[in-house]
Amino acid sequence: MVAMRLAFVAGDLDHALEIVRQASAELSAVEILDELVAPAMKEVGTLWESDMLSVADEHLATATAHWLLAQLSPLLKEDQATPRFRMAVLATTPSERHATGLLVTESVLRRLGFGVINLRGGVPLDALGAMLAREQPAVVGVSLTLSAWAAELEPTIATIRSSAPHARILLGGSGLPPARPGDFGVERVDGMRHLEALLAS
Repeated sequence: MVAMRLAFVAGDLDHALEIVRQASAELSAVEILDELVAPAMKEVGTLWESDMLSVADEHLATATAHWLLAQLSPLLKEDQATPRFRMAVLATTPSERHATGLLVTESVLRRLGFGVINLRGGVPLDALGAMLAREQPAVVGVSLTLSAWAAELEPTIATIRSSAPHARILLGGSGLPPARPGDFGVERVDGMRHLEALLAS
């Protein structure tokens, strides 16, 4: 994981791909996401929040991670026989701009046969609500990377519930606050293998 983080910060896609190549002898593509990519990006975020990485460093690491995800996508290719009869919408809370976790989630959802609308970061709640009311997805996934925006989580969930009342609400990201009793009906996702298990149930 440290080697992957160093590759991301250096913008070294070739090194990142070599790490994946070596790991793929023992790990599936989803396990690589859980055990290498996600922890490396979480550490990048922690270093950035601690002022140990600059904004430029963080942006380079994120861009490199996005390129790596694009290279991994053939390994996560969906079963073409699986009909896309389910829709998922992915977003962050309104002020959150970090959306790498949503790209990872999108890859896995498409592999499971979902049609995916990935709104990424910074979508106002009124726009999110309008999209959900129109699409009525089976699943809505919300990512929160920075705990600074945790206060936005409750109104985001309320918007989802009012706009798409039958959707399963999935929350993920390192910025999530501890679970509370009021979170009834909201499911927390701890990695992509956990996501697969949740959606298989």
